[in-house]
Amino acid sequence: ATTEIYTLSLHERSSDLMRIPILIVLGLSAFPLQAQTGPRVCSPGAARYIVEGIDVSGSYKLTVPAILQTAALVEHEGCPGDTWFVRRINDRSYDDSATMHSFRLPGPWLAVRNAFDRRQKEAAALAEHDFLRARVEAVARLREANPGAASMTDFTGFIAKAGELLAKAPEGSRKVLLIASDMVDTLGRTGAINLKDVAVVVMMFQGSANIDRTQRLKKTWEDRFRKLGASSVRFLDPDETAIARGLLSAP
Repeated sequence: ATTEIYTLSLHERSSDLMRIPILIVLGLSAFPLQAQTGPRVCSPGAARYIVEGIDVSGSYKLTVPAILQTAALVEHEGCPGDTWFVRRINDRSYDDSATMHSFRLPGPWLAVRNAFDRRQKEAAALAEHDFLRARVEAVARLREANPGAASMTDFTGFIAKAGELLAKAPEGSRKVLLIASDMVDTLGRTGAINLKDVAVVVMMFQGSANIDRTQRLKKTWEDRFRKLGASSVRFLDPDETAIARGLLSAP
């Protein structure tokens, strides 16, 4: 990377006023892509497959905040190579109509190992541009998404579809299931579910004023997720989700 020094005049009409030196570092593409684009949670390695379900039923009051939180998560923690499936949890959660937005952030990582190799630097700069553009577009689409509405909740249908999508992840991928819901299933549908090696994060969890019932609900689903093969299970209340970092990377 090269460094050039410029001066910025505080007042054009006076030659006696002080001038402030400003250092402008050029040639940032001489550094690895990670140093330029990404949040610190990003690092070269296995790709991530992420399925998220956002409850749009009448009983869940955090639908819009959950969508905005998802957009923020993509903006701050989205990494090159990530594949996302964002779905509605409604009365037809297993159906293709429940898809809200699916996208893949360009990857994999491109690191410049020779700062004097112009081709490497140009390739890394192009990869960075494609990644940033795709991430901006994904965030914008999520913020503008129409969540729809439903009077009933097929929570089991969402879990079943999520398991099928995550099972298609390339070998070695990190598989993450994000859930924004009160986790109350009102339809009672059944089906085969496989969450082998999936990290489950229940973000924006909406409990109730009934302490015992809420604690039992969380324990029931935690036990069920683990029996279905989940590698880890985390519950985060809305206030915890807002300040959490590394949701997609933590065990």
